[in-house]
Amino acid sequence: MPKGETSGTCAAGVGTLLLEFGTLSRLTNETIFENVARLALNEMWTARSKKNLFGNAYDLNMRKWMHPVSGISAGLDSIYEYLLKTYVYFGDHKYLRAFDATYSALLQYSRDATAGYAFYNVHMGSAEISSFWIDSLSAFFPGMMVLAGDVDGAESAYMLYYHIWRRFRGMPERFNLYLREPDIAYYLLRPEFIESTYYLYRATRDPFYLDVGEMILNDLNTLMRTSCGYTSIHDVRSHSLEERMDSFVLSETLKYLYLLFDDKNPLHKLDNNH
Repeated sequence: MPKGETSGTCAAGVGTLLLEFGTLSRLTNETIFENVARLALNEMWTARSKKNLFGNAYDLNMRKWMHPVSGISAGLDSIYEYLLKTYVYFGDHKYLRAFDATYSALLQYSRDATAGYAFYNVHMGSAEISSFWIDSLSAFFPGMMVLAGDVDGAESAYMLYYHIWRRFRGMPERFNLYLREPDIAYYLLRPEFIESTYYLYRATRDPFYLDVGEMILNDLNTLMRTSCGYTSIHDVRSHSLEERMDSFVLSETLKYLYLLFDDKNPLHKLDNNH
């Protein structure tokens, strides 16, 4: 590690390498890539709390959590996705068992016990609520719930993000559930809400999700389209714009919208090891 470099990283950063590195090992016949990625994901699983919850930030040198807060938002989001998709891709039941354990823990300790719409940020040890905000990255979770077979739960969780988008015509980077207002008001054209819309439509064929997709597309074209592409919203309350278009707008945001409406696309029929 270079001198002066931090040894801390987020759980998602450590735990979301295996699909790419595993594929690289298969393409090159060099097992080292997959092996080190498995070690990284296994390290995160070993470091979980007794309640099967991950923390957010982890010190790789000290082998301890720097920020012991769990949830489904930034810093944690994709580790759940990779546990499940690693099982789907490689057929290793160890990762399915790990996913089932931590997913059950999220449902028990993080999900709102009354309505079941929101997932709060909780302490990984005590499970006490630490904050009442959600972020735009967490909008991926309903789509992952579909992949896990929990379609009813996904539909419930999805509605929170739907109502936020419907109110602001975009997804604020961070939304305070207690105040019912954005804590961080910009929208970077992130794909996660649209991704979940796509997965829920494929699972249910409910035309409601096509209507949502049309709403999203209209808002993108009305509020965020420019002469040379799309640009982020600086504040979803005023719809003031920035001069920024991240790479994921083309690779994910617009891709999921395209696939949502292209019902005969061959990508819908690929089996699990593609």
